[in-house]
Amino acid sequence: MSYAIIEFLGKQYHVREKELLELPHQKVSVGQRLDVEKVILFAPDDGEVLIGNPTLDKAKVTLKAVEQSKGKKIRVFKYHSKKNYRRTKGYRDKITVVQVEKIAIKGAKKPEKAQEGLEIEAESKEE
Repeated sequence: MSYAIIEFLGKQYHVREKELLELPHQKVSVGQRLDVEKVILFAPDDGEVLIGNPTLDKAKVTLKAVEQSKGKKIRVFKYHSKKNYRRTKGYRDKITVVQVEKIAIKGAKKPEKAQEGLEIEAESKEE
């Protein structure tokens, strides 16, 4: 199954089509689509990996907002030894759950193979 690595809000995500992904809170309504054009890497099923420099041109990943919710709760615990000081606070970050609809590459150039070192044939000295 093909996959891509995208950059969204300074973080990189590994995505596959029809997969759910949790992103930091976005001001989008449920059902609205997001287009991400910063595609760093694309690996299709046939194994020919396309790598951007730094991103692939004309590559786009379409995301659809599925849910607005809160993430996992994080407990913050303050403690001072021998002073009977203990404080617990909790925090839940807002997240947007999106589904990857499609990964589209239009006219992307295949990366050139690395230049192989010149093969120098060793000439044996005949004595």
